Amino acid sequence: MSPPPSHSGGEGNRRWVDVTERAIYLRSLPVAGMLPTKVLHAIARSLVERTFEPGAKLLEQGKPVRHMRILTAGRLTTKSGDRVIGQVVPPESVGFLNLLAHNDGSYDAIAVEPVHALELSADRFYTLLEDHYPLLLTTLQYTAERLLHEMKELPQEALGLPPTTFPIAVPERRLDLVERVFFMRCVSAFANTNLGALAVLAEHMSEARVPAGHPFFSIGDKSSFTVFILSGIVECEAPDGRIFEYGGGTAAGGVEALAGKERWYSARAKTPVVALIGTADALVELMEDNFEIGSDFIRMLVTGLQGMLSAKAARVAASKS
Repeated sequence: MSPPPSHSGGEGNRRWVDVTERAIYLRSLPVAGMLPTKVLHAIARSLVERTFEPGAKLLEQGKPVRHMRILTAGRLTTKSGDRVIGQVVPPESVGFLNLLAHNDGSYDAIAVEPVHALELSADRFYTLLEDHYPLLLTTLQYTAERLLHEMKELPQEALGLPPTTFPIAVPERRLDLVERVFFMRCVSAFANTNLGALAVLAEHMSEARVPAGHPFFSIGDKSSFTVFILSGIVECEAPDGRIFEYGGGTAAGGVEALAGKERWYSARAKTPVVALIGTADALVELMEDNFEIGSDFIRMLVTGLQGMLSAKAARVAASKS
């Protein structure tokens, strides 16, 4: 295939032929800022230059997303139906979260002037994610950080998760490995995880059976573990007084642990609680050899993030009406 014709004019019309130049530009993206040079160059070599005329849709709401597009010049307006959400300008991108969540376009992204972009196909993106563990890990941390930021701004009624019903009751004795795997598979975060990988993870978890009032962590603590609740209620409180709860079949403290940030709320057992305690380090190490776990976790985080962003946009729109 012959190369695209050379452009002339301003910065937006330049040719992005040099791989190193593309890699330097990628450094301006939050998720790429800490990637090793080797990985950045692998991504840079996979990018294709594209130009879009005013009115072109770079992302279409409800339609499959087949590319991620990083703007180098121009501007997009984002809309949901007839409602304008915002705009996208260089070096921002569209399609990234949808590719991670494996879902359709969340909104329309429409060029309001000539737009130049570096394009990465979905297939190539997934291959890069699987072949380069640093990209998987950095993407996981980035999505966790974004989700954490949005969680902190949620109203009290939107925080926490209600309990789910397990097929069988949690026994009153300590669990064996098979039972740990069974109950972990019922936790939403591991619903699609390979059983062999889940068994490895379960072996590295500790079981906690604590009375009501037991503190799991406090505000400002280092986030090194996640509390996977099997039975009981964990009550949480933010510094501003927001109180929320996590029930059986959910997890407390996982987002900040994956993001590597300190605890932003306290958590204690409201009732007697049975839980499995998993460290972030053990989970991350497992992801290095089990791409599916990392991919599933990222998908779960991004889906939650998209839901929060959609609800936030709706609240903003309602406040203006």
